[in-house]
Amino acid sequence: MLRKPALEEYQLVQKRAKVEAGEKRVEAMDEDEKATIRARAEEGRQEAWTKRLEQAVVNRNIDVAMKEAALRAKVYERWLQTMYPALLAASCIKTCQGLSPGAKKNFEKAVKQCLDAKVFARPLWIPELWKTNEKLTTQWKAVKPYYGGTALRSIRCGLPFEEIIKREAGTSLGARNPNEMLWILLKKSVPLARRIFSEATSWTPHEIAAPK
Repeated sequence: MLRKPALEEYQLVQKRAKVEAGEKRVEAMDEDEKATIRARAEEGRQEAWTKRLEQAVVNRNIDVAMKEAALRAKVYERWLQTMYPALLAASCIKTCQGLSPGAKKNFEKAVKQCLDAKVFARPLWIPELWKTNEKLTTQWKAVKPYYGGTALRSIRCGLPFEEIIKREAGTSLGARNPNEMLWILLKKSVPLARRIFSEATSWTPHEIAAPK
């Protein structure tokens, strides 16, 4: 009679022990799963932080590249509107004035052939080479437009080109006559300049310097 209850009690204890052991295993598994979830969450945070850092670096590089491009554009704009005209004028004058007598004769002969063929009479439409930035130049002279009108037209000039004018077409009194000074520069750059820019075409120095 005593054995039966004892056996039942023993079985109940064993069953309870198994349940507790199972619960502990479940708890251990839950902890492992929780640790795995926490590890994955931390990994996700690290990955997101890395991506943000990489994007910040990319954004910074883009910003630096844009600033460098803007600076290069600004430097190029200044060179194009101030240095380039002066360098071109100086090169044309130096080349023409430095020719030997024979080369000058051949150059003049070639220009005469172009005049006879009316090459310079052909219409020549040249788009604007740059968008004028008046901050890069100063008002050199104010004259009446070529096609008439009462409002004076401002002739602007960069400092490098002004030095070319002073050196190649300057006057002892320092007077500024855009039309005559441009004639001097053209005559020093090409033979028969007066015929090219008066007889063969309507683009006279006056019109070039002070268009409508």
